[in-house]
Amino acid sequence: GRASGGARWRGVVSGVLVKGGGVEILDCQAEAISADGVSGRCERCRPQVALYARAVARIWRRPVKACWLV
Repeated sequence: GRASGGARWRGVVSGVLVKGGGVEILDCQAEAISADGVSGRCERCRPQVALYARAVARIWRRPVKACWLV
């Protein structure tokens, strides 16, 4: 895919759940984190998950209702 500015990127979405008129994205995280580290991990993953959401919405032609880091 292409990010804004024309940069190319590649990634693997762990899962897509079709729910109602939309989809939800699952992105599995391999590294263990403490409860205190959850917020920081979410912020670090935010740009990647946003790109996944754009790509999934385009491919599935459905709005992304939620993104889950699991």
